Amino acid sequence: MRPNTDAEYAILGLLGQGPRHGYAIARHFRADAALGHVWRLRRNEVYAILAKLESQGWVRKDEGAHGPRRRAAYALTPQGEAAFREWLRRPVQGLRDMRLGLLGRLYFAESLGPGERERVLRAQGEALARRLAAWQEAREGAGDAFSRSVYGFRAAMTEAALRWLREQADRRS
Repeated sequence: MRPNTDAEYAILGLLGQGPRHGYAIARHFRADAALGHVWRLRRNEVYAILAKLESQGWVRKDEGAHGPRRRAAYALTPQGEAAFREWLRRPVQGLRDMRLGLLGRLYFAESLGPGERERVLRAQGEALARRLAAWQEAREGAGDAFSRSVYGFRAAMTEAALRWLREQADRRS
């Protein structure tokens, strides 16, 4: 089984807010919904993810208890809750992962309170600061101009991401 994606953890986060039908989950990923700014998932994709999460034991299906039109609602299991919390606390490692992974984490951290949001921002800032130091060191040790340019670009992008994180932290202070 392939590793879980950030979108799969987002579905766990939604189920952490209470049991939902697959259709209701899919509405959170439409273009006009808050999570739709981060991920766009069609209903069939949501149901495929729910099946995977169910096979992992992270969600359970509650058949027939929620009306005749929608027969199954999904709920988070304790294992799913633990997996979601671990994902939420784990900073993303690369800049390209920030658009999905970090923004998704911030969406859910907001609903858990300012302390969780601050913790996510702080952990991500620490991870990016380590990454920045590595890019700067690599740039200094690079033997050719092109490699120095690549590492310099990565360092500049990491610095921009760190500025954005500081702005987000200051926004709530």
